[in-house]
Amino acid sequence: MPLPVLFQFKRSHMQQHFPPDLNPHILGIVMREVVRRAMLVIFAQRFTHTIEAKLDYNGNPGDLRSSADIDAQAMYAKILRETFPQIGIVAEEHDLSIPCTHPTHDLYFTVDPLDGTKAYARRESQGIATMISLVCNEVVIASCIGNPLTGEVFYTRPQSKYVHLLQNNLPVTLPLRGFPVVVLTERYAVIRDRPEKYSLFVQTLLRDPEHEGLFKNYNIESGSIGIMFSRLWTNVFGATILKPGWQTPWDLSPLIVISRRMGFVFMHICPEEKTFELFDPTAKKEKYFEPCETMVIHHTNLSDLSAFTVTDTRT
Repeated sequence: MPLPVLFQFKRSHMQQHFPPDLNPHILGIVMREVVRRAMLVIFAQRFTHTIEAKLDYNGNPGDLRSSADIDAQAMYAKILRETFPQIGIVAEEHDLSIPCTHPTHDLYFTVDPLDGTKAYARRESQGIATMISLVCNEVVIASCIGNPLTGEVFYTRPQSKYVHLLQNNLPVTLPLRGFPVVVLTERYAVIRDRPEKYSLFVQTLLRDPEHEGLFKNYNIESGSIGIMFSRLWTNVFGATILKPGWQTPWDLSPLIVISRRMGFVFMHICPEEKTFELFDPTAKKEKYFEPCETMVIHHTNLSDLSAFTVTDTRT
């Protein structure tokens, strides 16, 4: 069966952005292995790690760094440099940035050694992940996200159209399509803060359908953004809505490629006009401020927005 147009474009896009001198299977194997080792580091220090304070993305006190963050990142950097010395690395802790030296392509790994450090510091049983992605010429081409507490790993390799969920070493292919088409008014949305922290338009969307809302209800989840998105990919939630704020390579890039390959779309929310703009999030090496609220839904739910104007700014 031919892929839908949405996926045909992405398939050709991936092939155009992969250097012929690298083996996509070897890259995928190594990415899975470093995530597996990072999960072991994080789990082993769950009750013994040390914590130190660091500045948040606004330059204010209040963020945290654990010994597991540092040890996991050191492991990532060592193995990736030994295995792929020409590929750069952009990682969270201490603003690690190693430039790419590949002769024809701009390649780099993004590494978030421990996503959800505050949840980890509280010894929570959820909301913790470790994430890596591979970017080639500003296109995210591979990603691996591991949950140290459940053993789940979400993975997609270079030059593949599939996303895999691995657990207990048994791979299960998640469907690119075939989600049961359930209207958003019967689905839960997931957000990362209280509704009043969002625009009035989003607050209206979060109401139940009897009060002009778009969703059945909503959940608030903190901790790892990777774990939150994984609940979108496994069909637990029908949408996620993100506030304006700082975006980083190690947080955003791993989410982009898995979401795209599973058929999810990103939309900027325009609260004054009460409209939506489809856009393609791009990989950046530096953190940047996203001024718009962003909603992510599966493309099969776009018809649920028929009461609103949806424009497509993707190229």
